[in-house]
Amino acid sequence: MADADVEEFWVPQGSQPRFLGVSVGVMRIGEPEGVASARVRISDGEHSVRTDVTAQDPADLLGRGTLHLLGVERPRAGERARVRFRAVPTS
Repeated sequence: MADADVEEFWVPQGSQPRFLGVSVGVMRIGEPEGVASARVRISDGEHSVRTDVTAQDPADLLGRGTLHLLGVERPRAGERARVRFRAVPTS
């Protein structure tokens, strides 16, 4: 796998970016008990899964790869929380 195949982005809560052809709806971002996490809905139009992603527990992108959480950014006044994801395709 080449580095060019890996997608990495900051994503605001409430957005629905696409990684590796899969929609990732960012429902909630937080740090419960000090652990950065994001609740996401992963969908390809045919299948849909809701799951929590942490740095230690990446999510499956419906067999196309994995979604890794790299960090969260708390919101400033008038802004939404953001999460940094890395999408790594299946080899």
